[in-house]
This record gives sequence, structure tokens and C-alpha cells, in this order.
Amino acid sequence: MNTDPKVLIVTSAFGDGHIKVAEAIDHSFRRRGISRIVTLDLFAAVYPSLNELSRRFYLNSTGYTQEFYGLVYKLTSKIKPDQFMGKWIHSMGKRKVQRIIDEIGPDIIIHTFPYLAAAELASTKGRRIPFSLS
Repeated sequence: MNTDPKVLIVTSAFGDGHIKVAEAIDHSFRRRGISRIVTLDLFAAVYPSLNELSRRFYLNSTGYTQEFYGLVYKLTSKIKPDQFMGKWIHSMGKRKVQRIIDEIGPDIIIHTFPYLAAAELASTKGRRIPFSLS
């Protein structure tokens, strides 16, 4: 058993919640002596322009049109990863995500943001990398 596995924490700057959870997970690992931790805003790394546009929409919609944001959240929260739309969303940028995974070489992937391309690739590329959604 690897006592110091390499951990990839996938997060996002869409509000502070995802980042705060990532920080708490990082802190918990480090308290246990696990120090090889990479925290990455994967969606921003793969799609910087789309990420910035989405973040601006998110940040503006929560302050000005909460009802619209609530509707979008309600509709998108029902998308399951194994349904067509979920598979399409989580397959975006797979080649770039694969390069990032190959470069980092994680033993574990933890998601605090539901962009699941890394988890999907990690479980299909010969070497199975455990992952968790937080």
C-alpha cells in the first residue's frame, strides 16, 4: 500500500464552496502525512475562455437574477453522468484532460466540482484510479 499516494483534487472557482472543500480535503490529507497533493481547477485548465464566461454568468446571475440562476441550477442538477447530456458534458476536453492526468500521475482523484472527465478517463485507461465526488 502506498503510504504517500499522489492525490489530484479537482475543484473550481465557481463560488467559494468548491475551493473551501478542496482546501479542507488537502488539509486532512496533510495531517495524515500525505503530502503529494495537486489541487486543480480542471475546467479552467481545459477551457479557460468558456470557464471565464461561465464564471461571469454564474457570479452575475446569483446577484441579479436569482430566479434564473435557480432554474438553471435545478435543470442542470438533474443531469446524470450516465445519461446522454451528462456523458457529453463530462467528455468535453478529454484529450487535454488525459494529458493533464498523464502529467500529474495521480493515484487518487477527488472531485469537489462536477466536471467528471478526469474520473471517466481514469477509469477507462488501463490503470484504474480511484475517484470520489465530494
